[in-house]
Amino acid sequence: MNELVEKMLRGAYDLHVHAAPDGSQQRRMDALEVARCAYEAEMGGFVLRSQDYNTAPLTYALNQMYPGLNVLGSITLNSAVGGINPDAVQVAAGLGAQVVSMPTQDYNRVRVTDYNGNLTAGVQESLEIIAAYDMTLASGHISPLEAIALFAGAKDAGIERLIATPHTFAVATPDEQRRIIALGAYAEFAFLACMRSSASIGQKQMTPP
Repeated sequence: MNELVEKMLRGAYDLHVHAAPDGSQQRRMDALEVARCAYEAEMGGFVLRSQDYNTAPLTYALNQMYPGLNVLGSITLNSAVGGINPDAVQVAAGLGAQVVSMPTQDYNRVRVTDYNGNLTAGVQESLEIIAAYDMTLASGHISPLEAIALFAGAKDAGIERLIATPHTFAVATPDEQRRIIALGAYAEFAFLACMRSSASIGQKQMTPP
C-alpha cells in the first residue's frame, strides 16, 4: 500500500465487508484473513456482513484474536434466516450484532411493505427491537420507495443510525434521494462500484507502478 492508502485506513471503519465462508458466492478472502489485514493496517474495525447468517458469533471470535480491532456483527433478513423474522433479529441483538439489514438477494421474495405501501407487522416489530438495542439499520436491496417507508418507520421507532445502501440509493431519483437523506439516512457509496468488475481485479493490478 502507498502512504495515502495507509493513512486513509488507519483508524477507519468499513461498514460493508463480505468474506468467506459465504453460501451465496465465492469471496476473495475468509473472515480470518480480512481481520488480519484490518488489524495490520491499524483500522478501527469493520462490519462483517453475510447474505445467509448472523455474523455475531464469528465477530466475537475475531475480536478475541485481534485485541483493539472492533469487528461488528450483523444480520441480513434474507430467506436463510426466515426473511423478516423478529425472532432472528432478537437473537442477533442478544449476541451483540450491531447492524440489521433488510433483504438483499431475496428482496423480490421477502416483502418489507404490503400492497398499500405500509410496513409489514414483522418489519415494525423488528424496528422496535433494533431501537431497543440501539442497532444500526441498513436498507439492503429494497427499492427507494420501500426505503423511504422503512426509514420513516425507523425514525418513528427511535432508531438513530440509518444506512441507504448503494443498491437502494444509486437507483433512486434525485427527489427520492433527497427524501431518504431528509429522514436522516447516510448514503453508502461502496468502492466496489469503482472497480471494473466485482471480483476479477487483483491487488497487483490495482497498485500503481
